[in-house]
Amino acid sequence: MTNIFYLGIVYLIFSFFLFLYGIRSYSNSLKSYLYSIALNVFPLILSGYLGESKTRFFRIPIAYFPIIAGIMSSIVLSKFRLLKRYKTLYVLYMILISYLFLQSFVFVGVKHLDSFLEYYLMWVVNIYAMFVVSYVVVKIPYEILLSILKNLVFLIVICAFVGIFKYIIGIQSDANFMPMMNRNGTVFLVILTLPILLLIRDLGLINFSSFSACLLIYILNILLIKSRMGILGFIFSYLIYYLFKYKFKLHILIPSVLIFIGLILAFLYSPIGNYLLYRLERTMTSVNMIITEGSLSPEIGDYRRFQLIVGAVEIIKSNLLFGTGVGLENYLEKLNVNVIPAKAHNFYLSYLAEFGIIGFSILIIFLIVLWSFFRKIPDKNFYITFQIIFLSAIFMFTMNEYITFPLLWVIWGIGLGLSGKNRYSGESNYAL
Repeated sequence: MTNIFYLGIVYLIFSFFLFLYGIRSYSNSLKSYLYSIALNVFPLILSGYLGESKTRFFRIPIAYFPIIAGIMSSIVLSKFRLLKRYKTLYVLYMILISYLFLQSFVFVGVKHLDSFLEYYLMWVVNIYAMFVVSYVVVKIPYEILLSILKNLVFLIVICAFVGIFKYIIGIQSDANFMPMMNRNGTVFLVILTLPILLLIRDLGLINFSSFSACLLIYILNILLIKSRMGILGFIFSYLIYYLFKYKFKLHILIPSVLIFIGLILAFLYSPIGNYLLYRLERTMTSVNMIITEGSLSPEIGDYRRFQLIVGAVEIIKSNLLFGTGVGLENYLEKLNVNVIPAKAHNFYLSYLAEFGIIGFSILIIFLIVLWSFFRKIPDKNFYITFQIIFLSAIFMFTMNEYITFPLLWVIWGIGLGLSGKNRYSGESNYAL
């Protein structure tokens, strides 16, 4: 038996006790997601990078075990009941998962059944998790919910500090604080919580000095994770938050933006940021070469990513209607590139190729309807925060495929629940 097997057993035990904790109350269930993040950081604090693909237990990423425990606790507490006001989303959910099943087995006839089941169940569970989390959120008073969100931000700050520490002492080559998670998955989570940090500052829940310290740790962690998606996502999320919040208050907006730009430039042109600045400059060089010459030479660092994008486009051209079928291995089977095969690092291209135009259209309609519910959040502060979280994810999807990241759907579930809190009035609001 390998060390990964024993690691999986240990995390199953952790997750079982986390599940028992979560089912004690609605607030415990929501807090269990915070503990799921902590379990991916602190028990492995002395470990280097392990990787998501290498730390799987019966094809399931071990990093997801604690998150699944949280989801299971929310399901148990909801007793499989859902809120009536989201019926449109439920219908679209059923259409999407039914279509993907038919697409893969009837229209395409996928060859890799194990890959299909792995990724199909991810879609089924993740979206359903959003629904049950929204149910749990409706049951929790605003004060407790705000306290949990505040603790989430503080947890991310502590975890980011751990990542920085591990980088400084040489345990890892970057500041990724979740060893069983790809660095882009880690930085994706950090960016999703940035609008919540800005929210608790605006609500006066932390003072300016504490806020500044948290923001600096966020920036430093993102820079040391060395992710272009991270720094671009951070800039997008921060700027769009203040544009939404203070669009007509220039005396607040302009100083906030100028201070932010100054901080980013100071970091980028420091020894810490030099590598990332080089990567951003390399990106601009690659884009310019593609525009002027239509291709990249193999010596360019972004050559592999460009080839994966070209490969995705070719799949779309030849499988436009039904795609490749669900599952990474079914996608890779139809990918023809002269580099190490993978998805295109772009949600829109990858899932258009995998789902086909029909399935991808259903998914986009689902996301648009979800966005419309975020726009109905009655509390102005939460209204802005969860719109920015949603838009930040949509923006970062141009650089990754982390739509199957369970914590994304948990956070979206919180926003969805907030849109229905003022409508909750007991049993009559249950759909199932």
